[in-house]
Amino acid sequence: MLSGLLSHAVSISTDISIINTFIGFRIKTHPYAYHFPYHYGLD
Repeated sequence: MLSGLLSHAVSISTDISIINTFIGFRIKTHPYAYHFPYHYGLD
């Protein structure tokens, strides 16, 4: 019971860290790498 609960909590925290990493990567790469050069290229 306890080990199952513990592994479930670990998998949840792993999912959260993966999601945070993915969101942080998207936030870092999307505006700076894609949006701004594209925007300035149009201007």
